Amino acid sequence: MTAPPVAETAPLVGAGARGGRYLDPVLETMSRDQLDAYRTSRLLNSLQGTYERSPLIRWAWGKSGVRPEDIKTLADFETSVPFINKDSLREYRDERGDAYSGLGAGPSPSVWGAQSTSGTTSDPTLLPFFDRHSVETPGSYTESFARAYWELGVRPGDFVAMTLFTFRGPVWANPQRIGATPVFFNHGSELGRLLDIGQRLRPSCLFLLSQAMIFELAEMAEAKDAGVREWLASTPFIYGGEPLGARAAFIAGELGMKLYQHTAVGDIAVATECLEQNGCHIPEDQVFLEHLAPESSARVAGGEVGEMVVTSIGDGIPLVRYRSDDLVRVGWDSCGCGRSHARIWPVGRVTDGVVVKAVRVMPADVWRCVESVPETRNGLFQIIASGKSMESLRLRVGKGDASTRSSDDIVSALTGSLEAAIGVPVEIDLVSEESLLRLGPPHKIPRIVKA
Repeated sequence: MTAPPVAETAPLVGAGARGGRYLDPVLETMSRDQLDAYRTSRLLNSLQGTYERSPLIRWAWGKSGVRPEDIKTLADFETSVPFINKDSLREYRDERGDAYSGLGAGPSPSVWGAQSTSGTTSDPTLLPFFDRHSVETPGSYTESFARAYWELGVRPGDFVAMTLFTFRGPVWANPQRIGATPVFFNHGSELGRLLDIGQRLRPSCLFLLSQAMIFELAEMAEAKDAGVREWLASTPFIYGGEPLGARAAFIAGELGMKLYQHTAVGDIAVATECLEQNGCHIPEDQVFLEHLAPESSARVAGGEVGEMVVTSIGDGIPLVRYRSDDLVRVGWDSCGCGRSHARIWPVGRVTDGVVVKAVRVMPADVWRCVESVPETRNGLFQIIASGKSMESLRLRVGKGDASTRSSDDIVSALTGSLEAAIGVPVEIDLVSEESLLRLGPPHKIPRIVKA
């Protein structure tokens, strides 16, 4: 097979005729060698344009004395181009008074839409769309969504149920890209309507399911007829926002729900599991992926945990060497589905965890213990960080309404489980689940917060 020619204006969707489980067979299944050559060429050819249209990149490169003409090879890119991160965006935004953090060129009237990051780890970042070209043409952010929908069985004329949370903006364009019709629901508040319309319209997929929604859907399904459970068991659900707790996974399994993990790729694109459910597929024709050690920036071997660093090589948001703070494992080999693009397995964040009496405590360590107590089995909690090193592990834990035990008894059970498992002193503030859910976007809560 000959790799498609590299051209910044070449259409990507439809470069190969649609067939079977692939939206674009040529791009999705080219060999690893062809894909590496293709993505490297797109990277080097895209830097000049990204530099010209992104004030943020000109600002960051200017501080490092780098210009596009200096980058002629991949080695030049890896040794000379500076990293940026969310702090870079905030610094540019505050220094220049640019609400969009230098992520696009043009005066404010040219912005036709914007959406926001969730803000669970810091203040939310506005992601602008400066013209419809960035959303509706081949090679855009939408393409990674379209491939996921196609793989999960969505076809022209189908309905896709979409529950809205912080990412809205052009999400309507994603199923429309392949001729499907989006049907919108407010996250959480319209679950009853979702179940009713779901049975009637039979959407081919739902985006985006959260952990909190799983608990609520399970309660509602008990009061509905068998048709609701049949619909839940026959519809692919794209899940994201945070790791799936053991309790939520168990409930979803009891309902027969098929969940496919989904994660952002540094706000440039998205990665979603295929039917094999063996890693989330990165669209490497749109995103140049680096997998680096957080401390040294050295390359990380396949299968090991490293930070996801991404560069836009399509028409997406112009970020270059963007340190996402996301810790992932990466598989560079082909998937059982036949796609050759890299797959990632989210692990956590670089900034996850706190140090208590010289012991590093991660949210996953707490999660298992919280779910083991019946009254807190939904796994809603926050770690309260009061400094770089603490003498005790402070937690805010959500309690369900159905408890017959006293709060003191619940706290005692939680404390015993946590101290036995982690080996550090624990302090717990028991609150209602509703109060915790109000602290974050609808699809997740901040797991680590400052005191």
